[in-house]
Amino acid sequence: VANTLDLRQPFDRTRAARVLAAVASAGVGLSDLAYFDNLLHHDPATRKHKHDFLLRVLDAAALLGVNAVCGFVGRNQQRSMDENLVDFEEHFVPLLKAAKERGLTYRVEQCPMPGWTTGDNWHNNIAYTPGAWIALHRICERHGVGDQFRIHYDPSHAILLRQDTRSVFQSL
Repeated sequence: VANTLDLRQPFDRTRAARVLAAVASAGVGLSDLAYFDNLLHHDPATRKHKHDFLLRVLDAAALLGVNAVCGFVGRNQQRSMDENLVDFEEHFVPLLKAAKERGLTYRVEQCPMPGWTTGDNWHNNIAYTPGAWIALHRICERHGVGDQFRIHYDPSHAILLRQDTRSVFQSL
């Protein structure tokens, strides 16, 4: 578990100033904050807990002046891919609206997350391939959050999926 920015407690301006001072003294910058979890979890209580934590990450990103949060969409393991698109629209779009309110984008890493769960479908993150990106983005555009939904492309995941790391973008 990587928990470099402890958000179990609220992240306020004082903590943000401390983090920004440390970042400046090290001579580095922040491009985004990351929270990689299953945000479409089938259990409503678990899903709410994960969504509440993501809202803390969004708040921290805004306080730190970064413009993005990176993570997964996830997958409801008890539903088909088509049903997961419905879940995305119902449960994930509100998170993108929260990102928009804070002036942020959400960058989805395209790892399929094989082995992530005991009920493994191999594709445990529905945003793993260009066809899914297009379908998800169309849903986002219908709700006015198309600019908030972006892909954080990691070529190693394309290699895992046996995709050509260049031609994957030609169709887009």
